[in-house]
Amino acid sequence: MRRDNRNNQYSKYAARSSRRSKRGGCLFVLIGLTILLFSLWQGWKAWSPNEEYPKLKPSITQPITWNGEYTKYGARGKGEQLLLPLTAIQERIMPQAIYEEKSELVILTNDHHVATVSIDDGTGTWNGKSYNWGVAAERVKDEVYVPYTILKQLGVVDVREYSDNDVVHVMLPGQKLQLANIVAGNHSNDSNVSVKLREGADDNAPIAADLKDSTQVYVWKSEGNWSRIQDDQGRIGYIKQDELVMGEQSTIPNIPAVKLPEFVEKQTPVALAWEAVYSRNPDPAKLPQMPGINVISPTWFSIADGSGKIDNKADKRLVEWAHSQQKYVWGLFSNSFDPERTTEALATYKNRSYMTEQLLAFVKQYDLDGINIDFENVNVKDRDQLTQFVRELTPLLRKEGIVVSIDVTAKSGSGNWSRFLDRAELGRSVDYMIVMAYDEHWAASPKAGSVASLPWSREAVTRIMEEDGVPAKKMVLGMPLYTRIWTETHENGEVKVSSKALGMKSTEEWMKEHRAKPVYSESTGQNYAEVSEGNVKYRVWLEDETSIKARLKMAKELNLAGFGVWVRSLGNEKAWELLQY
Repeated sequence: MRRDNRNNQYSKYAARSSRRSKRGGCLFVLIGLTILLFSLWQGWKAWSPNEEYPKLKPSITQPITWNGEYTKYGARGKGEQLLLPLTAIQERIMPQAIYEEKSELVILTNDHHVATVSIDDGTGTWNGKSYNWGVAAERVKDEVYVPYTILKQLGVVDVREYSDNDVVHVMLPGQKLQLANIVAGNHSNDSNVSVKLREGADDNAPIAADLKDSTQVYVWKSEGNWSRIQDDQGRIGYIKQDELVMGEQSTIPNIPAVKLPEFVEKQTPVALAWEAVYSRNPDPAKLPQMPGINVISPTWFSIADGSGKIDNKADKRLVEWAHSQQKYVWGLFSNSFDPERTTEALATYKNRSYMTEQLLAFVKQYDLDGINIDFENVNVKDRDQLTQFVRELTPLLRKEGIVVSIDVTAKSGSGNWSRFLDRAELGRSVDYMIVMAYDEHWAASPKAGSVASLPWSREAVTRIMEEDGVPAKKMVLGMPLYTRIWTETHENGEVKVSSKALGMKSTEEWMKEHRAKPVYSESTGQNYAEVSEGNVKYRVWLEDETSIKARLKMAKELNLAGFGVWVRSLGNEKAWELLQY
C-alpha cells in the first residue's frame, strides 16, 4: 500500500515538472523573439533616415554665430541699437579692444581710428573729437556690451540679423561667402518636397528644419558628401551636397591698408642722431654737416606731471636748419624717467588723450616730421597702459603724415628697464622700433666691460625679431658714440670698480694722455686697451672707426631699417664720415 502511494506521488511530481519545463521553454522563446525584434528595430533605425524633430531651444538669447558655428555669446538689442559683447569682440574681431574701469569707457583702436563710448551714455570720441554715437555701451553683470554702429564705422565687422530666430551672424573683413540654393526636387517629382536640415553630417542626426526648394543658404564647409550650411533664418546644420546648387561667391570688403607716412612708404633708410637738449638748444650754425644723417631727434618733450602736461623745449630754428639740410626732425617725447609720474599720466584715457593733443599741437607748431617715444624706468604694472597709449597715439599722428618710433632696451629681467615693454604689441603699432643696444655694462656695473659688445648688440636685436615678431623693416639699431673708462682698484683684497663715460673725441685724448695701445678683441668685436698706474688699472672698450663699421655691417646683414646714434654731441668728425646707411 505504501509502495502504491509512493508511485502516485512520483507521478504527480513528474507531471508538475513537465508543466514547469514547458512554461520555461515558452519564456525562453518569448525572450529570444523580443531580442530579435529589438535588433531588427535597431537595424532599421540605423539604415533608415531619422525623422525626429527635437524641440531645441537655444540656451542663449540672440545667439551669435560666425564661420558657420554657434558661439557661447549672445547679443543685445536690434538694428541701430544692436550691442555685441566685448569678450566676443576681443576674441574674434579686435583683440586690442578694452574697457577702462576708471573712465567707464570702451576704447577701440585700429591702424586707422580711435573710438570711445561711455557706459550708459552714447557720448564718446572719434579720432580725438567729441562724438555722439546715439547708443550707449552697457554693462550687464560682468559683461560689457559695445554698440555695433561703432564697430561698423571702424570697418572691422559686418553683421546679418535673422529676425525669425534672433540669430546675429558676424562677418569679418576679407571673409569669403559662398551662396547656394536648395534643390528639393532631386528626390521626388513633387516640387513641394523639402530637404531635411540635420544637426550632424549623418542621416541619423536629428532634423533641425525642413528647407523648401530654392531656399538661399550660406555654405561653410564640406564633410564627405555633406555640406555645413546656414539657412535664411540663421539656423546651422548639414544637408547632402547633391541637394545644393552653388551660387555666387562674395567677399566682405577688407579694411583699406593704412596710409603710411611718405618716409615709411618709400622705405627711406633711417640714419638718426639724437640731439640731447637739457637746458638750451644747440646753435644750428655750429652743428657739423653730418652728411650721412637724415633724421635729427632732439629731446624736447617730457611729462611734466601726473595729469599728462608736457614740458616743451622745442626750438623752431633747429627744425628750419634740419629741413634746409634735407634732414627730418623727430621730436623725442620722454616720461622724464619718473615711474610714479608715468603711472598717473598713463592711468586714464583723459590723461593719455591730453598728451596726444599736446603732441599733435607741437607737430603742427614746429613742423615736425615724426615723434620718437622714449619711456624708460616705468613700473611693470603700467605695461598695458603704455601699450594702450601708443595704440591711441599712433593712428592720430599717422593721419598727419607723422612717423612714429619708439625706443626700447635690450631684453632683460629688469622690471622698470625692460619687462614693462610689450615689444610685440608696440611693434604692431609703431613705424619703427629703435633698439638701444648699449649699456651692456652700465655706469654702476659691478664688473668692467664693453658698453655694447658686437655679439651682445646683435642678440639684443635678433631676440626681439625672433621672440616678439617685430620685422626687420621696422627695426633700427641703436649705437653708442661713447665709451666708459673703467677704473679698477684693489682694496682689502677686493676689486673696486667705477667708471666715467666719454665721447669719441674725449676718449681719443684720454688714450693719448695715458699712452694706451689698443688691440683688437675678437670676443667683443672692438678695440680694447688697458693701462696700469700703481695699484690702479684702467680698462676701455673703444667706440671708434672699427666698431662703427662693424655695427653698420651688422645692421645691413640683418636687413634692418637703419641705425640711430646716442648722442650727436659725443661723435667726432670721423664718425660723421662713416655713419651712412
